[in-house]
Amino acid sequence: MSAIDDALKNIEEEHQCEILYACESGSRAWGFSSNDSDYDIRFIFKKKLSWYLKLNEPKDVIDCFLPGDLDLSGWDLRKALRLFSSSNASLFEWFDSPIIYYKNEDFYENMKEFLPNYFNPKKTMFHYWSLANKFQDQYLKDNVINIKKLFYILRAVTACKWIQINQTMPPTKFYNMVNQTILPSEIISKIDSLLEIKKLSGEKDMVTLEPEFDLWIRESIKESKLNADQYKFKKEINIQELNKYFEKLIL
Repeated sequence: MSAIDDALKNIEEEHQCEILYACESGSRAWGFSSNDSDYDIRFIFKKKLSWYLKLNEPKDVIDCFLPGDLDLSGWDLRKALRLFSSSNASLFEWFDSPIIYYKNEDFYENMKEFLPNYFNPKKTMFHYWSLANKFQDQYLKDNVINIKKLFYILRAVTACKWIQINQTMPPTKFYNMVNQTILPSEIISKIDSLLEIKKLSGEKDMVTLEPEFDLWIRESIKESKLNADQYKFKKEINIQELNKYFEKLIL
C-alpha cells in the first residue's frame, strides 16, 4: 500500500531513523477486521549510535495518526529488545503478522530465531487471560456485547487454550488458532458464523449471544486463570544474547 510505504519513509526522514520492521497489528492482522477498521501499523526503528550514548534517554516511541485511518506506532530498537527479553506478547505477535509492510531480512530472521528462547508461557497466558477478563467485565452484559470486543475475548481465550496445549506462542492470525486448537465443533461453527457477521459489521455494532455460548466464554475465562495459576515454568533468560545483537546492530 503506497500510502503506508510513504508514511514509513517520511518517518525515517523526519526522525532520522532506520525502520527495521513494519507490520500490521490489530484486527486486520488477526483476521477479523470490519469495513471501518483502522490500519494499525507497528514498527521497530534504529537510531544512529550517538543517540544511544546520551545521559538522558531520548523518547523511544514514535506515534502518528494519518489520513486514511493510518495509526502508526513504533518502538526504538533498545526498547523493543528489552520488551522482547521479557516475553512481551504484543511484540511477539508482530513477528507473526500475516501483513508485513517492510522487513530487514536479517533482523526479521534473527528475531524469529530468538523468540522461542524468550517465550514465557505462564506470563503470556496471564496476558491473554487479563485481556479476556477485562473485556468480559467491561462489555459483556446480559448476553449482549460489542462484536469487536467479543472477538478480542474469543481470541484471548483461544490463545490461552493454545498455550496450555502447545507451550508455544499462539499464532497471530485468529483462525489459525481456531483450526489448530481443540475447540468443540459447535463453538467453531458459532465462531464461523460470527466471523461472517463481523466482516459486514461496523466497529460499534452489537450482537446478542446465545446463553450456551455466553456460558462457554465465561467458563473458558475462568479456566484460563486456573491454568495460568497452576502452570509451572522456570527458565533462565540469556539477556547477553540480545545485548550482543543490539551492539552488532548499532555499531
